[in-house]
Amino acid sequence: MRILLLSLTLFCSLAAAQTSHLADEWYQTSPSFTGLQTMQSESPGAALQPEKNRGKAFFMSLLVPGWGQRYTESRNKMLAFFAAEIGLWMTCSGFELYSDWRRQDYRAYAARYADVDLDGKSDSYFIDVGNFNTIHDYNAYKLQWRQLAEYYDDVDANYWNWQSKEHREEFDDLRISSDTAHNRATMMLGFIMANHVISAVDALISASRHHNQQTVLDWNLFLGDGYYTPRVHFTLTKHW
Repeated sequence: MRILLLSLTLFCSLAAAQTSHLADEWYQTSPSFTGLQTMQSESPGAALQPEKNRGKAFFMSLLVPGWGQRYTESRNKMLAFFAAEIGLWMTCSGFELYSDWRRQDYRAYAARYADVDLDGKSDSYFIDVGNFNTIHDYNAYKLQWRQLAEYYDDVDANYWNWQSKEHREEFDDLRISSDTAHNRATMMLGFIMANHVISAVDALISASRHHNQQTVLDWNLFLGDGYYTPRVHFTLTKHW
């Protein structure tokens, strides 16, 4: 009888030990294991939208406005910058073309009404032609003010003599309109450069925002398993 009781006691002890061992194994392999578990995950949108290179976006738009916006998937801005680029170039070309037309007009006008030889004449020469009725009036003025460096020694090569004051004034209006159009074309080039720079900076900002949107951070902290020990859950989420 004592041997039977001793055997039964030994069997129960072994069973309890085995049960405890199995419980420990399950506890350690549980997803909410013990002490501490952390994990980091990305938002669903990050998986669908790959990170954009900010330097690449910047130089793409610096080269062609709107190209960087296309890269960063900013369609409306892409269309706006590219349309502005086309419009500015068309305006610049229009002013330059008009300036060239007017330049040809005033040169032909001077040849017809002031006997100007157009060969090898600079723009500054035509400014003088528009300010004085004859080359002799011009030279006399320069001698009076001792501006000998601007004096025309070769009168025959630089000769002009307007048929009337009205013709000279008409010529000068043509010349001024040509210069004005040329200056506006130059101004358009400045706007074009500004459009490139602004588009590049905007593409950089768009890429940075796109990059920040991909860095959503979720931290989950579990303490305990909820069975043997109380379970505590901490969550830290960063949104942009």
